[in-house]
Amino acid sequence: VCKAAGLEEFEQIVAANVDTVFLVSALDGNYHLHRLERYLAAAWASGAKPVILLNKADLADEDAAAGLPAEIANVAPDVPVFLVSAQTRRGLKALAPWLTPGATIALLGSSGVGKSTLINRLVGEKLQPTQDVRDVDGKGRHTTTQRELLVAPDGFHVIDTPGMREIQPWDAAG
Repeated sequence: VCKAAGLEEFEQIVAANVDTVFLVSALDGNYHLHRLERYLAAAWASGAKPVILLNKADLADEDAAAGLPAEIANVAPDVPVFLVSAQTRRGLKALAPWLTPGATIALLGSSGVGKSTLINRLVGEKLQPTQDVRDVDGKGRHTTTQRELLVAPDGFHVIDTPGMREIQPWDAAG
Protein backbone atom coordinates (compact mmCIF):
# COMPACT_ATOMS: atom_id res chain seq x y z
CA VAL A 1 0.00 0.00 0.00
CA CYS A 2 1.34 3.43 -0.86
CA LYS A 3 0.22 7.01 -1.31
CA ALA A 4 -0.87 7.65 -4.86
CA ALA A 5 1.12 10.15 -6.90
CA GLY A 6 -0.11 13.68 -7.24
CA LEU A 7 -1.51 16.38 -5.00
CA GLU A 8 -4.50 14.47 -3.65
CA GLU A 9 -3.75 11.98 -0.95
CA PHE A 10 -5.44 8.63 -1.23
CA GLU A 11 -4.37 5.07 -0.77
CA GLN A 12 -3.30 3.05 -3.79
CA ILE A 13 -2.96 -0.70 -3.42
CA VAL A 14 -0.20 -1.94 -5.68
CA ALA A 15 -0.60 -5.70 -5.21
CA ALA A 16 -1.92 -8.17 -2.63
CA ASN A 17 -0.89 -11.57 -1.30
CA VAL A 18 2.70 -11.17 -2.47
CA ASP A 19 5.52 -13.29 -1.09
CA THR A 20 8.43 -11.40 -2.67
CA VAL A 21 8.79 -7.97 -4.21
CA PHE A 22 11.46 -7.56 -6.86
CA LEU A 23 12.39 -3.88 -6.59
CA VAL A 24 13.74 -3.02 -10.02
CA SER A 25 16.04 -0.11 -10.72
CA ALA A 26 17.98 0.40 -13.94
CA LEU A 27 21.65 1.15 -14.25
CA ASP A 28 21.13 3.44 -17.23
CA GLY A 29 20.66 6.56 -15.10
CA ASN A 30 17.54 5.46 -13.18
CA TYR A 31 19.23 4.27 -9.98
CA HIS A 32 18.56 6.49 -6.97
CA LEU A 33 19.23 5.22 -3.43
CA HIS A 34 16.58 7.38 -1.72
CA ARG A 35 13.87 6.19 -4.11
CA LEU A 36 14.99 2.63 -3.47
CA GLU A 37 14.66 3.26 0.29
CA ARG A 38 11.01 4.29 -0.23
CA TYR A 39 10.35 1.09 -2.21
CA LEU A 40 12.01 -0.92 0.57
CA ALA A 41 9.84 0.75 3.23
CA ALA A 42 6.69 -0.07 1.25
CA ALA A 43 7.78 -3.68 0.72
CA TRP A 44 8.61 -4.19 4.39
CA ALA A 45 5.33 -2.58 5.46
CA SER A 46 3.43 -4.99 3.22
CA GLY A 47 5.02 -8.05 4.80
CA ALA A 48 6.61 -9.15 1.52
CA LYS A 49 10.32 -9.90 1.30
CA PRO A 50 12.19 -7.42 -0.89
CA VAL A 51 14.84 -8.43 -3.42
CA ILE A 52 16.63 -5.67 -5.33
CA LEU A 53 17.33 -6.10 -9.03
CA LEU A 54 19.69 -3.59 -10.60
CA ASN A 55 18.73 -4.16 -14.23
CA LYS A 56 20.48 -3.11 -17.42
CA ALA A 57 23.88 -4.15 -16.07
CA ASP A 58 24.94 -4.48 -19.70
CA LEU A 59 24.63 -0.67 -20.03
CA ALA A 60 26.41 0.23 -16.79
CA ASP A 61 29.96 1.16 -16.01
CA GLU A 62 31.25 -2.07 -14.43
CA ASP A 63 33.31 -0.34 -11.75
CA ALA A 64 30.50 1.97 -10.67
CA ALA A 65 27.92 -0.84 -10.66
CA ALA A 66 30.17 -3.13 -8.61
CA GLY A 67 29.99 -0.73 -5.64
CA LEU A 68 26.21 -0.41 -5.56
CA PRO A 69 25.42 -3.62 -3.62
CA ALA A 70 27.64 -2.40 -0.76
CA GLU A 71 25.96 1.03 -0.85
CA ILE A 72 22.54 -0.63 -0.65
CA ALA A 73 23.70 -2.95 2.15
CA ASN A 74 24.27 0.14 4.30
CA VAL A 75 20.51 0.85 4.32
CA ALA A 76 19.22 -2.71 3.83
CA PRO A 77 21.84 -5.17 5.15
CA ASP A 78 19.74 -8.33 4.82
CA VAL A 79 18.18 -7.62 1.42
CA PRO A 80 19.59 -9.57 -1.53
CA VAL A 81 20.89 -7.37 -4.36
CA PHE A 82 21.54 -8.66 -7.87
CA LEU A 83 23.11 -7.01 -10.90
CA VAL A 84 21.06 -8.35 -13.80
CA SER A 85 20.39 -7.73 -17.47
CA ALA A 86 17.07 -8.73 -18.98
CA GLN A 87 18.60 -8.24 -22.44
CA THR A 88 21.61 -10.52 -21.98
CA ARG A 89 20.04 -12.71 -19.22
CA ARG A 90 23.01 -11.90 -16.96
CA GLY A 91 22.30 -12.82 -13.32
CA LEU A 92 18.80 -14.20 -13.88
CA LYS A 93 19.65 -17.75 -12.78
CA ALA A 94 20.40 -16.39 -9.30
CA LEU A 95 16.68 -15.54 -8.93
CA ALA A 96 15.64 -19.23 -9.04
CA PRO A 97 15.12 -19.53 -5.24
CA TRP A 98 12.19 -17.09 -5.48
CA LEU A 99 10.67 -18.59 -8.65
CA THR A 100 9.14 -21.66 -7.06
CA PRO A 101 5.73 -23.21 -7.77
CA GLY A 102 3.00 -21.36 -5.88
CA ALA A 103 5.16 -18.33 -5.04
CA THR A 104 3.86 -14.87 -5.91
CA ILE A 105 6.32 -12.16 -6.93
CA ALA A 106 5.52 -8.54 -7.78
CA LEU A 107 7.88 -6.29 -9.73
CA LEU A 108 7.95 -2.62 -8.73
CA GLY A 109 9.95 0.22 -10.19
CA SER A 110 9.91 3.30 -12.37
CA SER A 111 8.89 3.27 -16.03
CA GLY A 112 11.57 2.03 -18.36
CA VAL A 113 13.56 -0.04 -15.84
CA GLY A 114 12.70 -3.29 -17.66
CA LYS A 115 10.06 -4.90 -15.43
CA SER A 116 8.07 -6.39 -18.30
CA THR A 117 11.21 -7.52 -20.12
CA LEU A 118 12.40 -9.20 -16.92
CA ILE A 119 9.06 -10.97 -16.58
CA ASN A 120 9.27 -12.25 -20.15
CA ARG A 121 12.76 -13.61 -19.44
CA LEU A 122 11.78 -15.16 -16.10
CA VAL A 123 8.74 -16.99 -17.47
CA GLY A 124 10.54 -18.01 -20.66
CA GLU A 125 8.09 -16.51 -23.14
CA LYS A 126 6.88 -13.11 -24.32
CA LEU A 127 3.77 -12.56 -22.22
CA GLN A 128 4.11 -8.81 -21.74
CA PRO A 129 4.52 -6.13 -24.40
CA THR A 130 7.71 -4.08 -24.19
CA GLN A 131 9.12 -0.98 -25.86
CA ASP A 132 12.47 0.71 -25.99
CA VAL A 133 12.93 3.75 -23.77
CA ARG A 134 12.43 7.12 -25.46
CA ASP A 135 15.46 8.32 -27.43
CA VAL A 136 14.84 11.93 -26.44
CA ASP A 137 15.24 11.54 -22.67
CA GLY A 138 15.91 7.83 -22.03
CA LYS A 139 12.71 7.45 -20.00
CA GLY A 140 10.15 4.66 -20.17
CA ARG A 141 7.06 4.82 -22.33
CA HIS A 142 4.50 3.47 -19.82
CA THR A 143 3.99 0.31 -21.86
CA THR A 144 2.39 -1.45 -18.89
CA THR A 145 -0.73 0.50 -17.97
CA GLN A 146 -2.40 -1.87 -15.51
CA ARG A 147 -1.45 -4.46 -12.93
CA GLU A 148 -1.56 -7.99 -14.26
CA LEU A 149 -1.11 -11.37 -12.59
CA LEU A 150 0.62 -13.92 -14.80
CA VAL A 151 1.21 -17.61 -14.19
CA ALA A 152 4.59 -18.89 -15.34
CA PRO A 153 4.89 -22.35 -16.89
CA ASP A 154 7.01 -23.30 -13.86
CA GLY A 155 4.05 -22.58 -11.56
CA PHE A 156 5.05 -19.31 -9.89
CA HIS A 157 2.88 -16.20 -10.14
CA VAL A 158 4.24 -12.83 -11.14
CA ILE A 159 2.57 -9.44 -10.99
CA ASP A 160 3.60 -6.81 -13.51
CA THR A 161 2.89 -3.26 -12.42
CA PRO A 162 2.95 0.05 -14.26
CA GLY A 163 5.95 2.29 -13.71
CA MET A 164 5.60 4.48 -10.66
CA ARG A 165 6.42 8.18 -10.83
CA GLU A 166 6.21 8.53 -7.06
CA ILE A 167 6.03 6.16 -4.11
CA GLN A 168 5.41 7.11 -0.53
CA PRO A 169 4.48 4.65 2.19
CA TRP A 170 0.91 5.10 3.27
CA ASP A 171 0.09 5.32 6.97
CA ALA A 172 -3.62 4.68 7.26
CA ALA A 173 -3.52 5.87 10.90
CA GLY A 174 -2.55 9.35 9.76
